[in-house]
Amino acid sequence: MDERDGQVYKYTTIGDQVWMAENLNFNNNGVEVIDPSTGKTETAVSACDFEEDNCAENGREYNWYAAYYACPTGWHLPSQEEWDILIKMMGEDEASEHLRSTVGWKELNRGIDINGTDDCGFTLLANDYTGYEAIFWTQSVNVSYSGEAREIVLASYTGKISWFSASKELEVKNIRCLKN
Repeated sequence: MDERDGQVYKYTTIGDQVWMAENLNFNNNGVEVIDPSTGKTETAVSACDFEEDNCAENGREYNWYAAYYACPTGWHLPSQEEWDILIKMMGEDEASEHLRSTVGWKELNRGIDINGTDDCGFTLLANDYTGYEAIFWTQSVNVSYSGEAREIVLASYTGKISWFSASKELEVKNIRCLKN
């Protein structure tokens, strides 16, 4: 249970890692935090995707500053390296399919099921407005791109997992927490 707000999160053990099996839904909007990569004070932004009711199913979306500090005590925002360990455990090229939920992903073409197999109880839901992607922050920062943060994109339409750099301030993403 998250002692800050009383929410209880499902979790799953994959290899030696213990992951939250749902997106975090902790409201830290408007809190001033320190950017650990620069030492500057920044404002945390967290919100629901379009409607407050969406937070119960999809969790909140966070700017990177909010995401970095959002996980409850005993948990943390995973790094790119920790996500890579999960991806390797789940079969690398097949990881997206094995992590995706068995429901909730939109068909690209009629009759083509792109839901996953959810083999490990990770229950990854599409968290973009199109229903085709799940995008998450990592704690990793790409210093060669003006300090942008790293994000992981699991796309159902390609079955691939991709890495990108994104603005820590301007973009919002969901997060999964990893047990310390």
